[in-house]
Amino acid sequence: MNLSLDIHNKLPVNGTTRTENWGGVFLEGTHPQVNVFNVNANQLSGVDSTGALYHFWGATTVNISNFALHGTILAPWTNVNANAISGGVETHVASLKPFLCCK
Repeated sequence: MNLSLDIHNKLPVNGTTRTENWGGVFLEGTHPQVNVFNVNANQLSGVDSTGALYHFWGATTVNISNFALHGTILAPWTNVNANAISGGVETHVASLKPFLCCK
């Protein structure tokens, strides 16, 4: 939970998020080490799973359905529900790239 608090308190949003006409999400960051984006849940789509940290600050419930969420979820106070149209939910282990934050 300390990491979640540090990220929320010490890393302000410094990047730009834009939804493209073709459905993709464009994230533009200019910081050389860490870029922080505010992305609406409806904008999430497949990304590099080793370079994405989804930080659901303050959320009590996150529902994931009908799409693949690639990346690491940090949600210490959250119930995460993952439902598929049929069958189970597929997960993979992909370590998050090391990066500096919260100094």
